[in-house]
Amino acid sequence: MTMTKITSDLVIPIYVINLDRDVARLQFLQALFARHDLSFERIEAVDGRRLSELRGPEIVPVCPSTLFPRGLMMKDQGLTMSHRKAALRMLASGKPVGCIMEDDVDFSPSFRRLFFLLAASPPADIVKLEGIGTVRHVLQVAAIETHILAVTVKPIMGAAAYLVTRRGAQTIVDLTETVQEPFDHVLARVPGRASLVHVLPYPAHQRSEAMIIPSDFAAVKAKPVSLVKRIGRELDRSKRDVWAAMDIIHRFPSRVLRWRRVSLQEKLREKSQESRAEIRHDVRC
Repeated sequence: MTMTKITSDLVIPIYVINLDRDVARLQFLQALFARHDLSFERIEAVDGRRLSELRGPEIVPVCPSTLFPRGLMMKDQGLTMSHRKAALRMLASGKPVGCIMEDDVDFSPSFRRLFFLLAASPPADIVKLEGIGTVRHVLQVAAIETHILAVTVKPIMGAAAYLVTRRGAQTIVDLTETVQEPFDHVLARVPGRASLVHVLPYPAHQRSEAMIIPSDFAAVKAKPVSLVKRIGRELDRSKRDVWAAMDIIHRFPSRVLRWRRVSLQEKLREKSQESRAEIRHDVRC
């Protein structure tokens, strides 16, 4: 697969999305980054509760989507705009590669070394370092030390940590001219527009103890969805998966029969990820 060579002495900017009111999360991150001898630039998160008061290139219209007929929770609206804000910041920096994280991220012991190996020669425009779930059928396209680089047809949710090139950042900006879906679903629309791979098992994860059920969860969940809209949602999901499959066949024609089932998480993380995936499913359905 194509590797973009980056100079070895490059300083890789890490942008961490954090709401002003989430002081405890910021303090956790400061200690986490210090332990791993890393630094970050804080991106003030877009508060979904205050969208009508906010202005800036990251503030965009929220539009209906067949994938989310009940609409989006305020948290998802703000978080998608926050990732857009981080991508715009990375493009403005002039750097060829950066990393975007959410403030509930945590690292495995292997994270720092893998981070610099991948950033020195990015294997794709977006390299996912975190995802939700335990196992998945994937197509291995390369290896890096004890980890693999893989692609999938069905998207793996989660967007707490990912490397991004300038092309990847521009793709994120282009896909968020309006907000129609949570940000991890935005990443699911990247294949065919830019390249995306997963580092497995993931060297980063979302802290389950930081999971908070949004205040408008019950109200959004209670909205009825007609049979016609349910069918439309499933058709759109199928179209997305077909698009991803075609992209994989185009990019890796000699590997398409080499699918295998792999663990997404390091062994110690699997149980908490199962619980987190169940909560996430309830929130999004």
